[in-house]
Amino acid sequence: MLVDSFLNAAALKVANVSLYKIHPSLRGVLCYNFIMLSKEFRFHSRGGVKYTYRNGKTIRHPEMSLVFCDNKRGFTRFAVVVSKKVYKSAVARNRIRRRIYEAIRHDLDHFKKPRDYIFVVYSRKLKTAPFPDIQKLIRSLLEESMLQ
Repeated sequence: MLVDSFLNAAALKVANVSLYKIHPSLRGVLCYNFIMLSKEFRFHSRGGVKYTYRNGKTIRHPEMSLVFCDNKRGFTRFAVVVSKKVYKSAVARNRIRRRIYEAIRHDLDHFKKPRDYIFVVYSRKLKTAPFPDIQKLIRSLLEESMLQ
C-alpha cells in the first residue's frame, strides 16, 4: 500500500513536470510539483548581495521591495530575502521564497539587460496570497525597474 502511494506520487510529479513548457535556456529543478528557477539565475553570496544593496536602486511597495543594479556577468540573477521578522518558521519563509522564484521564472524571457535583483519581503500575506497576485506584484516592480 505504501509503495503504491509512493509510486503514484512520483508519477504525479513526473506528469506535472511534463505539463510545463520549459524555455530551452532554462534548466529547472523539480521542487514540490513545480520547477524552481535554475541555480544559475539565483545568487546567494554575501558579497553579491552586499554589493547590490550598496550600489543599487530601490523600488518600494508595502508588501515587498526590489533592489537592483547592473552587473558585468552578462546574465540576470535574482535573490529573495525573507526576514525572520516576517515568519519565524523556516518552512513558511522558504514557501514564500519558492513562490516568488516561481513567479520570476514565468517572466524570465522579459529580461534583456544583465542585472542583479533582490526581492525583500515585508508581508506575511505572500504566503497565502493567490499566485496571480504575486505575479502581478512582481511584474509591476520589474516593469518599474526597467524604466530606470
